[in-house]
Amino acid sequence: ALCGLALVECGVPITDPGIKRAAAIVRAQTFDVDSTYDAALAILFLDRMKEKTDKRYIHLLAGRLMAAQMPSGGWSY
Repeated sequence: ALCGLALVECGVPITDPGIKRAAAIVRAQTFDVDSTYDAALAILFLDRMKEKTDKRYIHLLAGRLMAAQMPSGGWSY
């Protein structure tokens, strides 16, 4: 997700075949993400892809982040 996000932020179009492959990998691994950083980066990257079908992945990952938040407001890493 980090590499795909960096490329998109640097101007590579989301229609680029490499970006599309990166997005497919991120989507396929969404259910295995258990790291705060990985979840956050996947959300950012999928949001940049502008595909309506990614909403379910983004909601799942956001739910995991919210569930993992500690009472103090932070997260464990």
